[in-house]
Amino acid sequence: MADAFGPIQPAPAADTFVFDYTAQIGGSGTITAAVWMCTVAASSPVPDPDPNSHILQAPTYSTLRTSALLGNMIDGVLYLVETEVTISDGRVLTDSASLQCASVPAVYDPSAPLNIEQMRALLPAFTDPPYSDVMIQAWINLCPISYDVWGSRYQLGQALWVAHELTKFGPNGMATMPGQAGIGAPTSRSVNGVSVGYDVRIGYMDGAGPYNLTVYGQQFWMMAKLLSAGVLPQQIGAATVPPEGGEGWAWPGPYPYPGSAGFSS
Repeated sequence: MADAFGPIQPAPAADTFVFDYTAQIGGSGTITAAVWMCTVAASSPVPDPDPNSHILQAPTYSTLRTSALLGNMIDGVLYLVETEVTISDGRVLTDSASLQCASVPAVYDPSAPLNIEQMRALLPAFTDPPYSDVMIQAWINLCPISYDVWGSRYQLGQALWVAHELTKFGPNGMATMPGQAGIGAPTSRSVNGVSVGYDVRIGYMDGAGPYNLTVYGQQFWMMAKLLSAGVLPQQIGAATVPPEGGEGWAWPGPYPYPGSAGFSS
């Protein structure tokens, strides 16, 4: 038996399968009756005590084909589907094919937005509680980076950005701590009203701005720098024209930059 269907996913999945008897019938005769049987193949590594129950509806037939709905199968079982049809000229013909039931993993799509499960797999510290699904999804929706720039690093970049924001604004974030004035290694501690001092230069990355506030932000910024793009050319607010030789700005309009002569005063 060389024919094979499948694979089909485990219960509750179901699908319609067809046997085409055109070649066997030849130039004359039509199908007048059809019987289907489902058994477990001898080489199956997993048993099934009632394989014939997976024929979910009575088989149907047309002139040259017969079909049936099969489903609710057991993961790992290799089934053998057999059919027997009666032809109008009196012949009885048979055909069979194997059908593997197996969980088919979803095809990984690097361009798809980060999901909550991936976020927690990449950064296990963000468990629920205290970081709820709703909270994580809200920040994922706000993430400003694009696949066109980040490519295969897109989902990791999203995860780092979300982690950075959650570290600032999550349940245990800096914004929830009364009196929190900085981040870094404390150089002194508060005693009887004396304020804490922080060495904010430890791990500091030039140009990263608020991304220096968390280790996730710093990693995010470093990856953006390595990409030579990422969030670096993005600008919030209206475009401005720098002075001659000016640096540290970003043109948000179409490429190429039109030059200062292209702006009206």
